[in-house]
Amino acid sequence: WVFTVNPLDASTNLLTNNWTEWNTFVREISQKPKSSIGAFQKKTKTLALKVAELNIGIPLKFNSPQIKARISVLTTKVKTLELYINLRQIPEKKVIATIPEINSEILALQMQMQEIIRKSQIPREYGEPDRIKMRDTTRLIPTIANQKPVKVE
Repeated sequence: WVFTVNPLDASTNLLTNNWTEWNTFVREISQKPKSSIGAFQKKTKTLALKVAELNIGIPLKFNSPQIKARISVLTTKVKTLELYINLRQIPEKKVIATIPEINSEILALQMQMQEIIRKSQIPREYGEPDRIKMRDTTRLIPTIANQKPVKVE
């Protein structure tokens, strides 16, 4: 029962400081339950609740499909662990295999957050936002699509 949450770089950590759901999840996953099965069952239930709350209060910079997808996968893995722990016959091999999967999903989420910060720090060229807008096909003039074809005789 060893979960690892790597420290974030300074700029990412600055954004996650106000994300209380993330901080609560990190705090909960870092604490190891007592040695009884009941304690592990309570802990996995708490973790499942905390990971489900990660979608609440996501900082604007991280409120993207990539982050939400990583949170969804992490939620699935934690709920899988909760399921295994709460079975009558606990499948030890599956529990042992799920813990590294959860660790890799936490790492993937953290790396995605850091990637978003890294990309936002790349300076834009002069006029680049305007060029991006010009390539946007959703900006077509709506009157052109509604015009009737002109009959030429």
